[in-house]
Amino acid sequence: MDIYTHKKGIGFVKSKKISPRSENWVDLVSPTETELKEISKKFKIPLFLLKREKRPHRPKFENFKKFVAFNFKKVKFNKEISTQHVTFIFAERYLITIHSGLQELSELKKKINKKDFEVRHVTDSDYLLYLMLEDLIESFFPILEKIDAKIEKLQRVVFDEVGQAVLEEIFELRQIVFELHKILAAEREVLLFLHEGVPGIKDKNVMYFKDLYNHLLQITDEEEIAREVLGNTAETYVSVTNNRIQDATKVLTVIATILLPMTVITGIYGMNVSFPEAKVPGFYYAILGILAMSGLGTYLYFKRKGWA
Repeated sequence: MDIYTHKKGIGFVKSKKISPRSENWVDLVSPTETELKEISKKFKIPLFLLKREKRPHRPKFENFKKFVAFNFKKVKFNKEISTQHVTFIFAERYLITIHSGLQELSELKKKINKKDFEVRHVTDSDYLLYLMLEDLIESFFPILEKIDAKIEKLQRVVFDEVGQAVLEEIFELRQIVFELHKILAAEREVLLFLHEGVPGIKDKNVMYFKDLYNHLLQITDEEEIAREVLGNTAETYVSVTNNRIQDATKVLTVIATILLPMTVITGIYGMNVSFPEAKVPGFYYAILGILAMSGLGTYLYFKRKGWA
């Protein structure tokens, strides 16, 4: 458990105990049962709220009058979507974060310990909350860039490659974007409450949360565009595949039709019976000529109609 308390003229500094007269940030990284009970007793917070991080679910906002509680997701994307959960409990003089080792919060603590310029003049725990949420929201942009790159690659190969692998990749990416959509929709609801103002967020800092909300709207718009483009790519792939099947069917139909009169003629004269005309000199070559003319005539007819 790490405690950071605001000192006038200095900013937030690491402390051994919570100061009831100052702004406090309590960061719980994979907390023990003893630590959770201590925080529950100190701040009069129901224990089940503090244990929420161990039972992660969709981002949700709850207002308990004296404090608000909500959870957020840090999203990572490699071959599939993975998430880390963080629970925020926020009131007028304190901010509690519970997580299993979130990189963004570790980086923020390093900045505080080094008296980094970005956090040196931070005086409010609600502004600290803003910085944390900003880092979490910014992490969506690299994910969207990766998804856009994959979509561009699919759009290039969809006209050149046909196979189950391409179709599977399209639908896997659509599933990833859909999961991202569900997370963004839930987190947008959380930010909607925050940017409208809740107890503990000072009037001077409300505009920062409005900016976060607008930022998330921009990310949501980009996600919706990616989802729409993926849908169009899937439709294009199906259309290209159908066209290729139709082309192949047309070629086979033309070949079969050209061979049809030849098959009839050779079938008749291939019977094991005697034909009077078979004794006529040059009849064999006449049959070959008829076969060639029937095939050529059928082909020229298709050519004239634009079918071949």
